[in-house]
Amino acid sequence: MSDPTSGFSGREGRRIVSASPGVYILRYTSTASSQGAPSARVAALATADQAVNIVAAPGMRDATLRGPGDYILVRVERSTRLEMVLTPHRAGGSLDAQFELELIAPPVTWREERLLTDLSVGCETAIDVLAHVARRGDVHVVSGQWVCGPDAPAAIEGIEVRWPGRPPAVSLAYSVIIGQARRSLPECMEGEFAGTRGQATPVVGLRMRLHGPGASQFEIHAKALFRGSRITLERGKDVELSGPTGREPLVGLRLSVEPVEIPKAIPRSRRGKHVQVFRNGGFQPAVS
Repeated sequence: MSDPTSGFSGREGRRIVSASPGVYILRYTSTASSQGAPSARVAALATADQAVNIVAAPGMRDATLRGPGDYILVRVERSTRLEMVLTPHRAGGSLDAQFELELIAPPVTWREERLLTDLSVGCETAIDVLAHVARRGDVHVVSGQWVCGPDAPAAIEGIEVRWPGRPPAVSLAYSVIIGQARRSLPECMEGEFAGTRGQATPVVGLRMRLHGPGASQFEIHAKALFRGSRITLERGKDVELSGPTGREPLVGLRLSVEPVEIPKAIPRSRRGKHVQVFRNGGFQPAVS
């Protein structure tokens, strides 16, 4: 729906209206019927992925608009369609009714979400992860947070990684293998979506790599949970993740990009009065 406010009639008895992500108020605005206002029952056409929540106004029993002035709130996670089924006030009565769907809160952008998270994460290494999860839709997390995982495992069908503070000298690329047939999809760059949506085809393998002149300053930390197996941990500039057979669905993922820890130089010990001198596999105390 391109306009923030959309008016439409219900004369057809069944009406479909599209809604993009956001929070809406759906109002019953008017009716020209002289026989009593027809009622309108509201539902989402697809709720299996829990992309839509409908909240009835105080005093309403359910998501049925029974006359002008009634309203409901609709929270949309992913673009979807709402269905309105009209019922006349009496048998054979009029179905004339006017409704208005108004966007009252647009979706929070990724950058705005970041401001609400732990500010201790360095801006150069903080990443955002979007994952499309079976029956849940798109899920957003930030550096070091689980998508699904041990507490709430669910099949992940695709991922997108954004790195808002990425230094210009380093790039992030990633690719996925999907389905029991282990189909490899083309490699994506940071900010692109790798995988599928709504095809019931889970990710069974994931590869991520850093490249560019500045890649040596960072490394990927990846924890993955594949169905029926233990959590695996990989770290480095090039990581590959898969289950024991390579066909287990990915049901948990935790990603971060971390600066490489440069080992501190160990100072040489000064030679003191007692120095161990090794000879022929053994040692003898010597005095300097």
